[in-house]
Amino acid sequence: MASTVFTDAAQARTSLDSSMFVHAEFDTVEKKFKRDGDDLRKKGYIDGFAAIAHFLCDRQRFLASLERVSKRMWIQYRYCDRNEQNKFTKAMGVVARRYGFAFQNQMQINTNGARDRARGNAPIGIVLVAGDPLLGTHVRKKLFWKDSMDSRHGEHSHSLQWLAIAESGVVGNQTADYYAQTVDFRCSNVGLSVSLWQWLVDCFPSDMKKFATEKLNKSGETLESDSFRSPQCLMDYLLMGDRRQLADHFISTYLYWRYRNRNWLAEQTRYSDEGDTYTVVDDIQTRAIATHRLDRRSDEQQWMAGKVGGNVVRYRRNPGSGPSPGGNGKTRKEGHEVRFHNIPGHLYDSYAR
Repeated sequence: MASTVFTDAAQARTSLDSSMFVHAEFDTVEKKFKRDGDDLRKKGYIDGFAAIAHFLCDRQRFLASLERVSKRMWIQYRYCDRNEQNKFTKAMGVVARRYGFAFQNQMQINTNGARDRARGNAPIGIVLVAGDPLLGTHVRKKLFWKDSMDSRHGEHSHSLQWLAIAESGVVGNQTADYYAQTVDFRCSNVGLSVSLWQWLVDCFPSDMKKFATEKLNKSGETLESDSFRSPQCLMDYLLMGDRRQLADHFISTYLYWRYRNRNWLAEQTRYSDEGDTYTVVDDIQTRAIATHRLDRRSDEQQWMAGKVGGNVVRYRRNPGSGPSPGGNGKTRKEGHEVRFHNIPGHLYDSYAR
């Protein structure tokens, strides 16, 4: 079956109905998921998830909501101290908290304590890799995280999807509650191997359809979707093509510089009819984000390795290392005057060299 893009919520509801998503829990003894409750319809969530899926397929509505999220994040970014680290994710955390999402501090899940949330209101200390058993725990606790999948999938793509959903008001003020439920329902037609999270926000565009082979229902529907249900489609929008088109967009510009400074992009310089130069991004490399500067991380004292299970390793910065706020000239961050969403401010050197 070709790419699935819902033209209305009724289509999305039919898909959910026919795919038979049921409440399931992982059996730690038998090492597999087992049904342990009712389906989406009986739980009362089906119409809300259908509305969310349709919203993610409605390009105009989604991008308008994402634009508003970008403006909110830019306003918060401007309040960060120039030498503060992780300004982007901290700005994202401030915005997300307003919609009922929670945050972790360093490697720990932290959903208790206003003081801790205020100090660590951004997903800056942890990345989840494929098959990580903490995925369900994080989503149920309404936590965001940086995803280490690959550059085209994006570190923040899922967070941006859900912030756009929340900003749209498509399920009122219950977005974080719906977010938390996505990992508890699984498709019974394929032996519970596909979660509602995957169906809703972790699909694949058509150029990656080889990863979307399981048929979820009798219609032959798979996880192939050329919509913002696929994180790759979101990152393509934010990064690919003529950079002039999103020059006023904070999220797009920040991520462009982040990717460019890490050599995660292939780009060309072109000339306009007036003789001016402009940049066109042709490709986003698909190397796993977790491998970025891995050789340096393992050798530097400021990085601490933490085993999660098997050979899966996370790295986090030692809290006692790194440049101190307001340090010497070598660590002081220099701001570049910019204007996003018609609001002036400074973008700092790590992302605007």
